[in-house]
Amino acid sequence: MVKIEIIDRNENRLLDLNHELFKSKYPDLFSKFNFNESNDYELQHSMPEEDDIFNYSNKQDVVSIKLSSSETVMINNLDIYEWYQSDFYESLRIWSDANFVYFSLSPCVNQAGSIGIWSIDQRDWIFTRCDECFCVEAVVYDKQLDLFVGFYYWHYPMVDNSGEGFFLIDKNRKYSELKTEKIYSIEEKTNESVEMLDSYLPAINIDLRRETVLHDFFVVDIKQKIILFYDPPNKKINSAYKFSMLDTVWKGKEITINNLIECGETQLKLGLDNNPKQMESFNSLFDLIEHILNPVAKHLGDIQLTYGFCSLELSKHIHSKIYPKLDQHSACELNSKGDLICERKGASCDFYVKGVSSLTLAKWITTNTKFDRLYFYGDKLPIHVSYSPDHSRQIVTMNKGKSGKLIPKVIKAL
Repeated sequence: MVKIEIIDRNENRLLDLNHELFKSKYPDLFSKFNFNESNDYELQHSMPEEDDIFNYSNKQDVVSIKLSSSETVMINNLDIYEWYQSDFYESLRIWSDANFVYFSLSPCVNQAGSIGIWSIDQRDWIFTRCDECFCVEAVVYDKQLDLFVGFYYWHYPMVDNSGEGFFLIDKNRKYSELKTEKIYSIEEKTNESVEMLDSYLPAINIDLRRETVLHDFFVVDIKQKIILFYDPPNKKINSAYKFSMLDTVWKGKEITINNLIECGETQLKLGLDNNPKQMESFNSLFDLIEHILNPVAKHLGDIQLTYGFCSLELSKHIHSKIYPKLDQHSACELNSKGDLICERKGASCDFYVKGVSSLTLAKWITTNTKFDRLYFYGDKLPIHVSYSPDHSRQIVTMNKGKSGKLIPKVIKAL
């Protein structure tokens, strides 16, 4: 069991300015500043933009986390400021489960807030977010899917404006708003809404739950895709929502441009600088990721890259099975004469997806993306796919001829 203690030593402020250290760097500013009438943090406004007032702050413990192993971890003001990026907070709420510790700080209660999720295993932050109208009330974690579901609200009393929302943090730690539909409210209940709620209740799973500030429970049933706000003392449900995760949950990890640059066996072996030289190549690789690779990762699973970007330098060390003038692996790079290596432009890569046949993968790409060219070598071999502004949508199968050489054949569909 995790035990948490908040150590409030500085009146809801994270900055504990080391006056001597600051004075040694900015003596004139220090001598002119009125510390009796102004807060130390206001010095930031007079400092150079490239410097940060927290570079001159003493380290002060804010939270003590005692783990089940009897180990105690201290979270200090600099740890929190690294992601919170503010000195003052009006409220600090902390709770935990078996895997994470959750920090909810608000610089202005009900109007702005944040969430910081600290991993017990990693001893580090695995997700942080700060925003206006983001006062986080509860977050729950589903270990099987490795995702978080949370609830936030806001209220501006001066203009009587308020609202609420739900969010999801997937296994890649991507944040997205969760689409919900209110199906029941105790204040506005109808016969139809009661019947709908009753249809869910017999099988409701209450394992994922978290008490809110209002002392009701935020309950998330992943299987039935329903959220409840339950009032235990009165044994009543205050409200219920249906939700969908189809547009938010990723099955696989995101692909980055570094993945494309560093995935080749030859590049890894030789340690070559395989970075593009042309900005247009970077843009083409980003387009390949955005329009082909990440949609595949999101819907089908983890991508295994076997051949990505190939610079002019790298191509000099690969002597077979590459066709730089046609294969688009060089993106928009130039040869020694200053001409395009591949006039087709765009960018390409070879890959497969764990647990998915290459035929299924290729069919999904040809049906759901604006690919340029796709080469299919067999159901158990990686596919080659490219993206370029031409969107030629050309499908080519590579079949062995009598001599054993691969013979390309353009087809209309797989």
